[in-house]
Parts: sequence; C-alpha cells; structure tokens
Amino acid sequence: MSKRFTSRWKKSLLYLGLIIFSFTLVTAAPVTATVQVASYPANYSDSSVVQPTALLDQGRKLYAAGRLAEAVQVWQQTAEAYRSQGDTLNQALSLSYLATAYQDLGDRAAAETAITNGRSLLQPNGN
Repeated sequence: MSKRFTSRWKKSLLYLGLIIFSFTLVTAAPVTATVQVASYPANYSDSSVVQPTALLDQGRKLYAAGRLAEAVQVWQQTAEAYRSQGDTLNQALSLSYLATAYQDLGDRAAAETAITNGRSLLQPNGN
C-alpha cells in the first residue's frame, strides 16, 4: 500500500469515528436545563427564560429545513448557554450539531474546531 492510500484510509476512519461520536452524543444526552437568553430569539423580551432544549430543537428544525446558517447561529447560542451553566455534556452535544452544520456548509475548519472543542469537554480533567 502506498503512504497516500494509507493516509486517506486513516482520514476516512477518523471521519467515520467522528460521525459515530456525534450520533452517540445526539442520541444519548439528556437535556433538562434552562437559561436566561436575551438576544435570541428576537421575539422574546429581555426578561424571558428560554430553555436550551428548545433552542436545540429549533436548530434541528432549521437544519432539517435546509436553513443551515440559521441552525449554526442557534446551536452556537445553545452551546454558549450550556457553557454558562457548566453543563459540559450538553455543550458537547450542541457542538456536535454545530460541527455537522458547518461540514454541510463546507466550512471544514469550523467543523473540526467544533469537534475538537466538544471532544475536549468530554475528556477527563479537560485533557
């Protein structure tokens, strides 16, 4: 086997692993927290409480409708909401969704950054 073929094979396995990792996060993560969000959605007042689970669902609907850029914005806010609550598992879930949307938008660098950030949240002691 040539080094080039081996390198491509390793990359393919890596991407397959990341897809499986993302799917596992999507299907296994319980979500129950709430957070104060003033900037999104626009039709809410500054004093309203928006559950991150609602934002995750909204992002899924936007993604399913092909509105990827809007889904990215929602999932970025969801990840930030979970970060502010210290909910690393659901923050990683949000980043997994975000990585998928970035990949579909063709922004490979942003997708890889989201995956790296999500994986780092799931490592023991942040390693």
